[in-house]
Amino acid sequence: MPSSALRSQETMETWLRRNKAVDAGETTVELTLRGRSGTALVLKEIRVRIVERRAPVPAMAINNGCGGDPLPPRLYEVDLDAARPVARPVPDGGDLHGAPAAPFPYKVTNADPEVIRVVASTDGYDCRWTLELVYVDGDKELVKVIDDHGKPFRTIGAAKKPAAGKN
Repeated sequence: MPSSALRSQETMETWLRRNKAVDAGETTVELTLRGRSGTALVLKEIRVRIVERRAPVPAMAINNGCGGDPLPPRLYEVDLDAARPVARPVPDGGDLHGAPAAPFPYKVTNADPEVIRVVASTDGYDCRWTLELVYVDGDKELVKVIDDHGKPFRTIGAAKKPAAGKN
């Protein structure tokens, strides 16, 4: 990526945080998972935890570009409007150029990583949520909370309005 494009991306991210921007309609979380050694970790599941749901707030939509994938991700979708949201594999990789996803478990090592993309969406809520990755390292089952720098992800329902910007 040219340095000017990188500076533009950093500027956009800074602006979005400063203005307390929130994902509208859907949030994409991409995880690159690998072991710390040649010993395999077993990824058992990804759980979705709803922290809070409220009525959506009015918002203006701004699209924030896109980029390429060095390793095709396995795509999972989450319906945050469901009573019990679940990360469901998209077997054909969807239209986001993902690799076919299959139900867990997966094995990863430092030489054989996996990239998992979770696309969570809502039409009807202002939703704060986290993911929990359940994995086995040796004989220990562990849970890693995946969030937005110590805070839950936030996704608000998006009314169909013209967007300011294009991909």
